[in-house]
Amino acid sequence: MTIPSPNYSRPFPQSMAVAVAFFSLIVAAWGSRGRRHEVPAPPKEIRVTLYVENGLCRFVTEGNTVAEDATDPRQLAIVSGASVHLRVESRDYVYFLKQAGLSLDVPAIPETVFETSFTAPEPGRYELALSPICGLPWEHAEPPGTILITSH
Repeated sequence: MTIPSPNYSRPFPQSMAVAVAFFSLIVAAWGSRGRRHEVPAPPKEIRVTLYVENGLCRFVTEGNTVAEDATDPRQLAIVSGASVHLRVESRDYVYFLKQAGLSLDVPAIPETVFETSFTAPEPGRYELALSPICGLPWEHAEPPGTILITSH
């Protein structure tokens, strides 16, 4: 029985380049093992105060007058799954604030703060319904406030 001799037909530098490239692929695959591009987790709790005045809502996040990225203070943008602690206060009349998709049913009374919490459900646009105690709805072209829930 004869043992075949190795084939040295390729020049050494080319063989070395192939070996280095192969080794680099193995190291890259090994190094990325277990790592995934993770979506950052939503904040554990978002604290928001909702002021109602003249039939319109204004969201104020804790520490800011309006959320830094907000272009409209009547809109609150949050991430699905976030825990929201909401404080509601009226600046002029007595109102009832409702949003069925978020299970919100909160009064807004001057000089009184009502607090409620909810977990942000699936992404979507949730328009708030606002009714003054007299029972006549406010005539605004746009909803008094909106909570926009995003996936991330």
